[in-house]
Amino acid sequence: QLTSTITLSNEVHSIILDVPGKHNLLNACAAVLACTTAEIPLNQSLAAITSFHSTQRRFEYKGIHNGTMYYDDYA
Repeated sequence: QLTSTITLSNEVHSIILDVPGKHNLLNACAAVLACTTAEIPLNQSLAAITSFHSTQRRFEYKGIHNGTMYYDDYA
């Protein structure tokens, strides 16, 4: 789980992301800002980001064999 903060109108808000990678966290911050620009309530965009658990087959853990962890990544 990754956490960042974003400041909007002098208020600090937490962004919690359940997918790996700093790039995904930066994308989440950009998505929240885009939602704010589109006048989507902040609590709705933050809730949507927090509930996002990735797309299917995107860095999906498949198991371990002989001490090696295997992941499926369609990209």
